[in-house]
Amino acid sequence: MNGVENYALASASLGTANTLSYKSTMLLDSAVAGGEKHRITGFVENRRENFNFFSNFLFGPDLDAAQSNHRRTTTGVGGEYLLDFLASGTTISIAQRQDFNEPFADEYTWRYSVSQKIAPIGGRLHSSIGRGVTNPSFIEQFGFVVSSFVPNASLVPESSVGWDAGYEQTLWNGRAIFDVTYFNSRLQNEIVSISLPGPGFKTSVINLAGTSTRQGVETTAKLKPVDWLILSATYTYTDARDDKGVQEIRRPRNAAAGTATVLFDEGRGKATLNVVYNGKMPDTLFTFPSQPVVLSAYTLIGGMISYDTTPWSTIYLRAENVLDRRYEEVVSYRAPGAAVYAGFKIKSLPDEQPLVRKN
Repeated sequence: MNGVENYALASASLGTANTLSYKSTMLLDSAVAGGEKHRITGFVENRRENFNFFSNFLFGPDLDAAQSNHRRTTTGVGGEYLLDFLASGTTISIAQRQDFNEPFADEYTWRYSVSQKIAPIGGRLHSSIGRGVTNPSFIEQFGFVVSSFVPNASLVPESSVGWDAGYEQTLWNGRAIFDVTYFNSRLQNEIVSISLPGPGFKTSVINLAGTSTRQGVETTAKLKPVDWLILSATYTYTDARDDKGVQEIRRPRNAAAGTATVLFDEGRGKATLNVVYNGKMPDTLFTFPSQPVVLSAYTLIGGMISYDTTPWSTIYLRAENVLDRRYEEVVSYRAPGAAVYAGFKIKSLPDEQPLVRKN
């Protein structure tokens, strides 16, 4: 028996992004032994984004605003200069970028870093400072308009100035590397969720008026006791506070991760076991008035087996949350349970790192 099924579309969104970029790098080496190495990179980039949203729950002016075609355009120019003094082990880099934005204001971002090797003991001091900018998402500004969320079209980008300083120690001919880094940043116009007054338990997003802060310590360790085994671990302590000095929601003070990777068949195959720990963190139940809650800490175990079938292709089998732990990253929203994925990847040339990182 044949039947006809009817469906009703409640809401839909479509976002597209097109990026055109050109980058050129020039390398210059000193002819004198123990001299310098220079790397000069320049780039130009144009990015165009479009977002459309439709909802059957909206009427009148709200519907007209949501169904508009929202566009963003960014044209960026910049460069990076890297200077490596081979004799002294000092490395200096300077990166700068100017973005011409529409509809947001134009932005200038930058990053300076210095590194000093201590060759006799295998140590390295490193530090950097920089400014980054993050635009609000289209969803935060215009969509998903449902009964419980109100977008904010007047949002402006977040900006931050941050610095870090640390020490790296290499032992056993590179088979062990340890690093401890302190980081500190100041954020302006941070975008946060709020609970709106009135009935309906509605939420929205705003820019904070003051300065938010984030600081902490990150430690990393990487060991290669034998050629076929790689062990790594990280631990991060973060103190993140809003413009009133209150600990920020959904940012754990303590987080850690560890991996163990076994190589086989001359490195073509890899089997990895990973463990992730996320400490307890505050959140907000957006009723009116809103209520503070604490999300429990959780530990997740996963793994992956991959094999390079050719120099440019890889098959893999990946498992996540294998113990099917129940946990929440956002209050009242249960995170995914156990899952297994299988796939095939085609490799391409690795992407270049951005000259100036955004938040």
